[in-house]
Amino acid sequence: MTQDERMLSCHATDVARSVDPPGVPEGLSGHLTVTPERIRSGETVVVDWSITAPTSGFRFALNGVEVPARGRRTFTPTKTQTFMLTASRPSSTVHLSSRTVIVDGLSIQIFSARSELAQHPSASVDIPPSYKLLGGGAYIFPSVPGNVLWASYPASPTRWSVAGKDHIERSPSRITAYAIGLYDPMDEWETIIASNAGERALHPSARVEIPSSYVMTGGGAQVQYSGAGNLLYASYPYNDRTWAAASKGHIERDPAVIVAYAIGLRSRYGVRRLEQRTVGSSSPFASHPSAIAALGPEYHLTGGGARDLWNDAGNLLTSSYPVLDGVGEWVADGQELLRPDPGSVTAYAIGVRVVR
Repeated sequence: MTQDERMLSCHATDVARSVDPPGVPEGLSGHLTVTPERIRSGETVVVDWSITAPTSGFRFALNGVEVPARGRRTFTPTKTQTFMLTASRPSSTVHLSSRTVIVDGLSIQIFSARSELAQHPSASVDIPPSYKLLGGGAYIFPSVPGNVLWASYPASPTRWSVAGKDHIERSPSRITAYAIGLYDPMDEWETIIASNAGERALHPSARVEIPSSYVMTGGGAQVQYSGAGNLLYASYPYNDRTWAAASKGHIERDPAVIVAYAIGLRSRYGVRRLEQRTVGSSSPFASHPSAIAALGPEYHLTGGGARDLWNDAGNLLTSSYPVLDGVGEWVADGQELLRPDPGSVTAYAIGVRVVR
């Protein structure tokens, strides 16, 4: 990508917001074409323009970058983008023409926020405007004897919230919340967040299913406890449309309710079809088990989960999160807490791709 292309891409949103045309002066006109107007991610488009002006006092720009009155340039957009042609002079800026190229692919970004050091650390991360929430995760920094998860879930259509706690013995830590967002400025996609609460129990569990018209992209869990604590050991894709969650009272009894959440995605107008893939990877049994599941480059990572298998006192989740610089990788971590009980943790990576 050339320096001009980078500048044009960076300035696209700013120009769209700042232009407030007072009316096109007589004799001033512009013509803009983008060929083709729909591409797959990685393909190129050709932008042609021509401007007729009554005087020489105008400055012409394409997405905020100065251009001559006539020209052609090639771009490789990574996401749906609008090209805008303007003419300006010291007193005003006039919008002459604009065209949008639709990129048949998904532009997905991971956002994060970290808490302060606390016995019960919590954090929330909001996705920016024009993004749709697809999934999220949590990472608790290791501490002794340990701080473990009790919440990692979509608190709203634009927010992912996470929370952990020490248990019986003091063990402050920090927690990081991760939110995975789909950039959708043209509002081509719609999401749904389904939730279901299980019965109150010492070891509560719950499942939730998304409608068949959606593809499940992620999910989460929140434990509603009132005493010493009820702690997560599972929040994972039970199948392609169902999310499962489970937790337990640990050493000290504290019956609780757990809520399972599932997020679904579909094309708003039914013109694009998604294919989903879920990959799981399990660790050996260990005091502090850890596993990584990898989708590979063919799919966009949209979410993930974790399930910790234990035999006795319990092995509990400390983390379930996306690798920021990985290729569709999801990490799951667990640990025994105050009582020995080696566990095996399974990490699940969920991804989608556009197939039509």
